[in-house]
Amino acid sequence: LIHIFISHLHGDHCFGLPGFISTLGLLGRTGTLHVHGPEGIERFLSPILEQFYHRMPYQVEIHTIDASRHALVHEDKSVKVYSIPLSHRIPAVGYLFEEKCRARHLNKAAAEFYNIPLAEYPLIIEGSDYTTP
Repeated sequence: LIHIFISHLHGDHCFGLPGFISTLGLLGRTGTLHVHGPEGIERFLSPILEQFYHRMPYQVEIHTIDASRHALVHEDKSVKVYSIPLSHRIPAVGYLFEEKCRARHLNKAAAEFYNIPLAEYPLIIEGSDYTTP
């Protein structure tokens, strides 16, 4: 787990976060944890981190998202995450996770077992379906 995305700052969406962050530290986490959320996420989380978690074995980076606009808020080798404005009583943001397409791996033994023609392999790897006769 590298990124956490918080939709809005009602208790049922964020009160468990400090305990979860502490548990990750107790379990020996060393990699940076990124917490994304709407305006107020830093105001909520920073004082808790400063008061109780100043000797954490890993870093927590807080990313404030503008809940009023659609934007790319995170991208890595396998996914893009976009913010989506939501109508709520307080600033709230939805997230759209878009998986990046990657070449499929073909199980050659299974393809041979089902007598899939060799000419179909590149199409299957690119994402096409194949139905056996």
